[in-house]
Amino acid sequence: MRKRTTGKDDVPSAASDAPPNKNSFQRNEILQSAAALFAQKGFGATKLHEVAGAVGLSRTAFYYYFPSKDDLLTALVEDSTFTLQRRLTDVAQRTDIAPPDMLRTIVADYGGWILNHPTEFRFVSRTENELPPAMAATHNRAKRQLLDSFIGVVRQGIDQGYFKVADARIAALSIIGMCNWSAWWFRPTGALSAAEVSGTLVEYAMRMVQAETRPRSKQERVQLEVESLRESIARLEGLLADGS
Repeated sequence: MRKRTTGKDDVPSAASDAPPNKNSFQRNEILQSAAALFAQKGFGATKLHEVAGAVGLSRTAFYYYFPSKDDLLTALVEDSTFTLQRRLTDVAQRTDIAPPDMLRTIVADYGGWILNHPTEFRFVSRTENELPPAMAATHNRAKRQLLDSFIGVVRQGIDQGYFKVADARIAALSIIGMCNWSAWWFRPTGALSAAEVSGTLVEYAMRMVQAETRPRSKQERVQLEVESLRESIARLEGLLADGS
């Protein structure tokens, strides 16, 4: 990936053009078009005027949003990683809601964003290894913090008796992977809407951790552990019997 340079695509072609008012809809449209063009042609081969043309903006109007391709790339990475990480961390640190509601919230938030921005998510995922070193380091740190938020919520659920799962990290990685993969298979024109698919992801996540509506008592948790140990012993005995 080439570094930011000064050239015909980094300066406005008509400085007298009146800039538009910045708005989130236009910004999102630009990012979606940019991600699609970057994925199709490659980051280095895509010109800013091509992105501007794809969204029907003059070059001057476009530069009001993103003066360079590096700014576009930064926005794509920030939206798909940093912004999500901050939002999920805020939820995971709350003390006024129980772990099941916390998990529902972060899965709906994370999965919902991916379902509504699949092109941007796919582009950033495919470009991770080509990011500039400083951006890559920040990106990877945000991803680790996002994973830590999921692990923390699952671990709280285990400790408080809401979830029955052997390993919080494996459960968190499985939930994140389930959400991530939706960027490749979900189609907005399909039978289910993004909101419906997001709801299904939440349901599957809750099943994955065997969530309960109330915390299990200490006696119930001990009983579950005993039953789990008995099942493990029975499997081991079966393996020994097969090998004899």
